[in-house]
Amino acid sequence: MINSGEIYSSSEVLRELEDYDDEIAQWAKANKKIFIKPTLEEQIEVQQILLKHPDLVKEEAILLGKPYADPFVIAQAKLHNCVLVHNEKYKPNAHKIPNVCKSFNVEEIALFEFFRREKWKF
Repeated sequence: MINSGEIYSSSEVLRELEDYDDEIAQWAKANKKIFIKPTLEEQIEVQQILLKHPDLVKEEAILLGKPYADPFVIAQAKLHNCVLVHNEKYKPNAHKIPNVCKSFNVEEIALFEFFRREKWKF
């Protein structure tokens, strides 16, 4: 799916992962081609997302200048009409990916549901 271009992400995700030295970070660094730099249109959409959901980015990330990819992947999914695959649970009145996706009419799916949908077995 990566080779066919069906799976891709924002370069902001790669920026987040660069702070780690685990298997996922190593995999991401070896597969940089799937992490696409945000377009100007996506950056404008990020602004709209943060205007409506300012608590989506954690205060700690802002204070420490850490990358925070959530608004970028939501903007990317919205503008490219993609399904956003994530690992968060919907919580009423929370500022989480599923909540923000719902408010912007972005289709989202939990990671394990994606595995089921694709009939992947481990």
